[in-house]
Amino acid sequence: MGPAGVPDWFAVGNGLVPARWAPSRRGLFSWGWRLPFLASVILIVVGIVLRMRVAESEEFLESKRAGNLAEKAPALLVFTKAPLILIFAMLASIMAISISYFTNTFMLAWATGPLGFDRQVILNILVGASVVQFFTQLAGGYLAQRFGRTRIILTGLGIALAFTVPYFLAIQMGHLVFIAAMVYVSFGSICMYFAVFSTFLAYAFPANIRYSGMSISYQMCSALIGGSTAFVAQWILTTSGNNPWAVAVYYAALTIATIIGVIGLHIVSSRRPIETPDGELNAAPVA
Repeated sequence: MGPAGVPDWFAVGNGLVPARWAPSRRGLFSWGWRLPFLASVILIVVGIVLRMRVAESEEFLESKRAGNLAEKAPALLVFTKAPLILIFAMLASIMAISISYFTNTFMLAWATGPLGFDRQVILNILVGASVVQFFTQLAGGYLAQRFGRTRIILTGLGIALAFTVPYFLAIQMGHLVFIAAMVYVSFGSICMYFAVFSTFLAYAFPANIRYSGMSISYQMCSALIGGSTAFVAQWILTTSGNNPWAVAVYYAALTIATIIGVIGLHIVSSRRPIETPDGELNAAPVA
């Protein structure tokens, strides 16, 4: 529900609701901005209902029947029993978090500031990116079922990395249509990875610390790396004298670090044995 809801409500929040319901700019800033947040209650209810109907994985149920679940402080077990998985999971989470801060925060400020584009035009491009996100996420989920999660994740990240130079060349040229096209390609390819990343991350951790491992790795990445993306990108832009290629190096570094994390997580999780109730060790499911 999270990945599916993001593009829908981003489009609503940035275009449809304020434009139609807020009578003026003053009305938008006084109460109109609250409408998308209130409307999101619908998705919260739907998400809760769906979660209540989703069965636990067979691996988790086997661990539960065997009494292998951590009864106390499962978060500590993540650091003591799966430190390597945790590190790779943090790296693999980078672009799932950073891409939104980079595109929706930093790019908006950069395009409407030093580049001098009209704010509403850039917002319209970002709304279009949300539409692209919706369809690329559906495509990513479908393709992952056919070709595997790891292949689709690496394909999406690889496309984003390959288009780094054209992306920032468009910014350097200041060509609005070229910029929009590159935003859609880069953002859309990252969203293919984002669409299946949650299940990829889930299977990386042993069942008895899965929820804690997923949460800790994702939130630590957000706090240490992802959440500061816009700030760091702006600092690099300012200190480099508005040089887009300095920011391009940072963007590429984030993507490469994510790829390293995905590959490392795939290798580690593939080699991790699973202990069944009868004492047998089976290979973990390959993501």
